[in-house]
Amino acid sequence: PWAVARTATITVFVFTAFMTIATFLHIENMHLDTGPASARIAAWLWVAVYVVVTPLLAALIVVQMRSPGSDPPPTSPLPAGLRIALAVLGVGMLAIGIAVFVAPTTMDGVWPWAITPLAGRALAAWIIAIGWAGLQVGYENDLRRVRPAAATFAVLGVLWFIGALRGGSDMRWERPSAWVYLAFTVIAAALGAWGWSLAARVEQEPVLPLT
Repeated sequence: PWAVARTATITVFVFTAFMTIATFLHIENMHLDTGPASARIAAWLWVAVYVVVTPLLAALIVVQMRSPGSDPPPTSPLPAGLRIALAVLGVGMLAIGIAVFVAPTTMDGVWPWAITPLAGRALAAWIIAIGWAGLQVGYENDLRRVRPAAATFAVLGVLWFIGALRGGSDMRWERPSAWVYLAFTVIAAALGAWGWSLAARVEQEPVLPLT
């Protein structure tokens, strides 16, 4: 049902929308007509993906939201602690993501590792999208609807943690932001695992037509 697919679909749209903006803000960095053939092909494929996918997702969401029907009633609300923690994490990620997207050069002065404007905005697209997912999970407030988002939080938290450790000397460990970032990855992974384990215990509802 749309209620189950909604969080993932809108989150992906938020990500692709910001990545599209970042791509065209830095289109001069793309190897559209320079470099080896492999680089030019990759650049055109990159641009094509975001030019096509973003408006398609937008159209899909609009059509789906205007379709007749209603959501099945929520039957398995999230624990209050998980819902509040995801809301706090989501708001924090949105604030940080937007700050990096708007002013990547300024944020490089406090970020745990060096970021260029393009890399910073690409990173910000991820942060904003996952922050949005955290808020939407709280809004949906139904374990049956949030399993994909919970899995995403858990997996990304683990991967971001491993990436920070593998960064080695690239990480600015002398900055408090590096340790805040490391703590954030652990919290994100823990919240995702908590949500996923709770959702896994809930009996799945019968599959309903998309409405």
